[in-house]
Amino acid sequence: MRKIKRNYLLPITAIFLMLLMGCSAVPRLGAWNDFKEEMQIKTQYRLDKDADKNQAVQDTIAVLLAKTLTVSSAVQIALLNNPGLQATLEELGIAQADLAQAGLLTNPKLKAKILTGEGDVKTELGVEQDFLGFFLRPLRIKLGETQYQVVKHRVGYEVFSLIAEVRSSYYTLQGNKQLLALRRSVLEAVEAAEELAKRQYNAGNISVLDLSRHQVIYHEAKLELMQNEIQVEIEQDELNQKLGFTSGPAWEIKGILPQFSENEPALPELLSRASYNRLDLLALKAEIKGLEEALPWARFSQIAEGELGVEQEQEQVQLTGPELKVAVPIFDQGQAEVARKRTELRQKQKQLESLRQEIHTEVGTLYKEMAVNRKTVEYFQKTIIPNHQQIVESAQKHYNFMLQGVYTLLKSKQDEINAHRDYIEALKFYWIIRSKLDFAIGGGLEFPLSGGEQDFQESLQNQNGLYNKHHYKGEDHE
Repeated sequence: MRKIKRNYLLPITAIFLMLLMGCSAVPRLGAWNDFKEEMQIKTQYRLDKDADKNQAVQDTIAVLLAKTLTVSSAVQIALLNNPGLQATLEELGIAQADLAQAGLLTNPKLKAKILTGEGDVKTELGVEQDFLGFFLRPLRIKLGETQYQVVKHRVGYEVFSLIAEVRSSYYTLQGNKQLLALRRSVLEAVEAAEELAKRQYNAGNISVLDLSRHQVIYHEAKLELMQNEIQVEIEQDELNQKLGFTSGPAWEIKGILPQFSENEPALPELLSRASYNRLDLLALKAEIKGLEEALPWARFSQIAEGELGVEQEQEQVQLTGPELKVAVPIFDQGQAEVARKRTELRQKQKQLESLRQEIHTEVGTLYKEMAVNRKTVEYFQKTIIPNHQQIVESAQKHYNFMLQGVYTLLKSKQDEINAHRDYIEALKFYWIIRSKLDFAIGGGLEFPLSGGEQDFQESLQNQNGLYNKHHYKGEDHE
């Protein structure tokens, strides 16, 4: 009996040590602050959770809304207040919990059995603990940390995605508000021309066909303005939703697009940034790392459970001794699991190569589109619009000296307005594409903090050659 007692002290001691070590060195759960600081460095914006319950965050949002909304403040509000992003951030908490779970051992099992019959009583008492899990615990922790990195990169990718969406919505709205102001000027001019045509028709100077042509132009301009106004309202609602608000917009933006900076990064530099900064690329690399670490252990998945215990049996005499349970890999030796892991690894490696090619193409395409729109804007600024302004100035002089009629002058000004419209469209698409390019390279491009200090209506008044209906109240000289 002494020999038996000495033998069962070993499994009891082993179980105690495993439980003691299993309670220590559990992976920490304070990774949210690390992620928040990392994203603040990468995006230059503050990130926080539970904005609706955080008064400091609400005060920050209120301060930003009290001023004219810039693209920078719009992005900041969205990162603090967008409910979709808030839900995505909770994925980090789930991943942290999974990581903590990976470091825990399974609970010991206590068992008791009492058998009676024909006056006899048999009792069995025992305790069991999975001991193979103790040896596999470092691997589980390592794989859990890798999976947490995957989730962290995926969540960060969604943060950059929201930033790009907010910027694109902002510049779309800003550009269309600028076009709206332009179309109001167009409507004022064609309305003046239509009124003049009515007076000339009543005086018998033009035919009903000429009058109808001017009326059609007027009504088409009126319809375009109405459509533009509705489109601006829709875009305001879309931006408002991305900011995380459900009620009507409680903010205003300036309706004039910013000018671009003088220098742009070269394409090779952007491609290099994308290869290092794209978070979806980093997430896929982390997945591959996890599969590479798990592959050598895949064959042991079928014997991953082994129980070590102590059992005491009492009938006529008391018997106590160790107990060992281990799965015997006779039928399933883990070949299928190994084949699965290898296939998954090859799949992820091919997906990584495919994603690299997609990123290379995406960055190159967006860069070229941005360059085309930039050159288009510059060509309008330096060549097309100045030429139209010269034409309008010359037509104005001819009109003043009664060398041509008001309709010729109006046509010249109409062409200049159309040039301004195309210029605004090109500038708007430049900023939208730049927002997409910034997302495609993983962030880092510069964006202006505001959309210009001068109101667009003031800029209209300062630009030569734009409509002013007060010039056309005289009679036609034709």
